[in-house]
Amino acid sequence: MPEHLVPTSHSDPALAAALAEAGLPTADLAASPAQFFRAVDDRFETVGYAGIELHGDEALLRSVVILPARRGRGFGADLVAAMLAAARNHGARRVWLLTEGAAPFFARQGFAPAEREQAPRAIAATSEFARLCPASAACMVHLL
Repeated sequence: MPEHLVPTSHSDPALAAALAEAGLPTADLAASPAQFFRAVDDRFETVGYAGIELHGDEALLRSVVILPARRGRGFGADLVAAMLAAARNHGARRVWLLTEGAAPFFARQGFAPAEREQAPRAIAATSEFARLCPASAACMVHLL
């Protein structure tokens, strides 16, 4: 399980490489208002990455990725739980996401399907919602 979350820079080449390898958006990394984190194990070896964008009492979970060699061990669920806790600690009441292939995983983490049009204006205006993710991406929300 990830033991620690370490803030990481938008310009971290390992973050960009992990996202690109997983087919996740990287085009807006430099300009993104998201705070990205590197999840590390008890030996401080990287397990994965995730980002959270805070918009008042709404948040956008973005770019959750577990490195291929670390998948299937529960790291993803733990990383999502840590991101939800961070959003809650910053006053968010809902966390939104878009996914093209991980809806079942996120449903197991407590996210429910939502219509993309239901997303509040601040979330709908993010680059991920407005430009980067296709209309076919599933929209999901988690109530905190």
